Amino acid sequence: MPKQSKKRSLRHNMVHCLKCNKPQKCISVHLRRVCMKNNMPEEQATELAEMKDSARLWILESRTWEYKEICEILPHKPSRIALLKAILQRGFLVNNPPHEGDLSDAPAPSSSPAASISEATSSTTAAVSSEPDSSSDPDAGPSDPTWQKDLPAVTTKVRTKMQAAGLYKKFSGDAEVIKDFKKYLSVDLDVTNCQQEVDNVARFLRYMQPTGDVPTLDFLKKSTDTRDFFQDLKNTDMTAATILNYIKNILHFVDYLRNRLALVATNSEFRNQCQAYKELVETLRKAIFKTNSKDSLSTRYQRFVDGTRSLRECQEVLRVAEKEFLHIFGMLINKDSAKVSAQQRTYYRYYLEAILVLRHFQRPGAVEGMSVYTVREWLDRKPVDNVRVIGISNHKTATTQLASFAISQEEEAWFQPYYKHIRPGFIGDLDSCDRFFTSAKGTAVSSVTNDLGRMHESQVANEICVLIYKVSNVTSQEVRRIAQTEVDSTFTTSQKEGVARRYMAQRYMAHTTAVAKTHYRMLDPASVVQTAVLLGKLSGCSPQRASQTDEASGQQEDRTFDSFIAAFPVTNDGRPPSQKQRTDAGFSPDRTFCDKWRGLQYVNRRRYLLSHFQMRKPAAGSVSRAIAKEGWQTNHPSADEVVKMWRPASRENVEGDKHVINSVDRQKWKGVAIKDFGGEKGLGVVATRQFARGDILCDYHGEVITAKKGNKKMPSINDQAGYMFFFTFREKHLCVDAQSDYCKCHPQLETVGRLINHSSKRPNVKPAACLLNINSKDTTVILFKALGDIKVDEELKFDYGVKRKSFRGEGLDLQWLEE
Repeated sequence: MPKQSKKRSLRHNMVHCLKCNKPQKCISVHLRRVCMKNNMPEEQATELAEMKDSARLWILESRTWEYKEICEILPHKPSRIALLKAILQRGFLVNNPPHEGDLSDAPAPSSSPAASISEATSSTTAAVSSEPDSSSDPDAGPSDPTWQKDLPAVTTKVRTKMQAAGLYKKFSGDAEVIKDFKKYLSVDLDVTNCQQEVDNVARFLRYMQPTGDVPTLDFLKKSTDTRDFFQDLKNTDMTAATILNYIKNILHFVDYLRNRLALVATNSEFRNQCQAYKELVETLRKAIFKTNSKDSLSTRYQRFVDGTRSLRECQEVLRVAEKEFLHIFGMLINKDSAKVSAQQRTYYRYYLEAILVLRHFQRPGAVEGMSVYTVREWLDRKPVDNVRVIGISNHKTATTQLASFAISQEEEAWFQPYYKHIRPGFIGDLDSCDRFFTSAKGTAVSSVTNDLGRMHESQVANEICVLIYKVSNVTSQEVRRIAQTEVDSTFTTSQKEGVARRYMAQRYMAHTTAVAKTHYRMLDPASVVQTAVLLGKLSGCSPQRASQTDEASGQQEDRTFDSFIAAFPVTNDGRPPSQKQRTDAGFSPDRTFCDKWRGLQYVNRRRYLLSHFQMRKPAAGSVSRAIAKEGWQTNHPSADEVVKMWRPASRENVEGDKHVINSVDRQKWKGVAIKDFGGEKGLGVVATRQFARGDILCDYHGEVITAKKGNKKMPSINDQAGYMFFFTFREKHLCVDAQSDYCKCHPQLETVGRLINHSSKRPNVKPAACLLNINSKDTTVILFKALGDIKVDEELKFDYGVKRKSFRGEGLDLQWLEE
């Protein structure tokens, strides 16, 4: 008997012992000697008969596998092919196996045009894609079977399922074919935003070719794998509409191969191969298209039966969750922010995002844009008719337009505590301090849609109970579609044409691609307000509502406290205004503003006392004498409190701090921004994150010249003389010439330090001269240090000197510059 036949015969005569689950050459002897040696012969005979019947049943049924069943058990193709080869070698039978050519992971050598393309593109080294990938270990990363064990057993997230099935890996965009395909889409087909289509094709090619860095065209021969790809997409619970989109992208890629590639454009055999593959994909599309049609009809029928939701129903979550939101808001403005839990802080951000999406009809991409360098845009919000207009330049909804919307003063009062109290605690690094919306980890908000879903299914714990809001989920697309329908049915012709101006409502809703391609009419703040007012009337949430219900809402404090401070300035020696003074000035007679005024005075007095003891920790008696000397009887910190809060002045070597050197060199200071205060005050500088005493905030940047040269410039510069900073450093009389908005070394950047305003009574920063080595050159620089703790949105001020002598060239010896 040949060796192979003898091996198969031996395998067929083997019987597994059901007691120890091991194969035995002679099962009867095994039972007598091992597993059933203490049993009666009759019992051994009965067990032997059952084991032989089990072996026959395995040969008849369990030895045969269906390839479709293997695909369902193991979606990852390389692992599936490896398993298939292993079970075939062990004598198992597989029904409906794939084509023999599809069993090979590595592309076979060929002289076909596909091989020519591979050789043509092999000179380009593909960069590592966004998902882990390695030519030496094709199963590494999300497709690794060991990684799949860490996934939840059941999940509804399509993207997570795609990663688990190995469908999310893709070729790098640096591959020659991928780059040329992207150019083909953008130039020849005029596809405005083609990155998603390129990514879909890159994922498809990686699925068809699990190994290698350069994509080949061997997928044209793999019909079974193509079917598997679409079946695997379906197994991830991806909708039929999205699968059809993948098919459309693949067909575009095949058309690109036929018409664009110079190496194969004239090869009739390859063109015929592309045509055959295209017909295969179109055949598969027909079945998926039927499924999509059924799904669409089912969805439309359900909407028809259920009826379209009104705009008020879409905004139900805002009303249901408002009570808890206002509870958190009250703790934030009443100096109880320490009691707000981390979950409540995140919930507060969710609610603000929901306001922008559900009430102001902004696309998620526009709201996500507020987590990328938008602190300056928040500070630059424009007051128009008792509302605030905000523009977001960096967003995902269009490439050339500005996302703009208008919020009421009431809503502004809600956003401000998040900016001042919640956001600073989320800031993780210096890069995140320029973001308005930021996650609890300090990163940018990645998906407002997911945040909105969590808001509808939210569980929020407060000191009383756990609140659960089970409100039906609403997508941004649905609420904007319903709003647009109500606009068409509710607005008059004059409102549509006079205010909406054909596309005004759509532009207010953060734009669409179709609107971006039309004639663009620049939105001005007044037009934004008019559109916002009209859209607000649809659900009774006009931006002007807050101005009519200020007292009823109880939120007047933060809206008019600035004017209260302007009428009654906070000073260390002053007294809070009496009830008659408050009433005569047009303010409410209650003590709300008065108590907050006293709170500011308390903080200023504490800062004033600490400034007297910068170099040495004071004794309680010394602080008590300082308090008595000022004549303060009430509303001042105790001596023990001042001693406890005292911190030594920073003595670190600033001249060797790499962060300070890089910030001066690049003029990109994190945590400070320019703000327009309006009126005569004009521009100033505010902090966008918290600073501790001794921190470096920015520098007074400009050309450093001699004092003699600066004095010669003085008569000719007139109004800009205030930007000439004269000082003495290491026995040298120098001057920083910062009269130009943009310096010579940074012509594209507006420097910050030159715009810090003056205050002789309440300065919070102090200039200090030092010598920094910048680009291997010693440069004299004036840095601004924090005199005490600085809060978010606090304006930076420093004492210019007596009668601004240092700026007029009259007093060059400023001793406070050198420490």
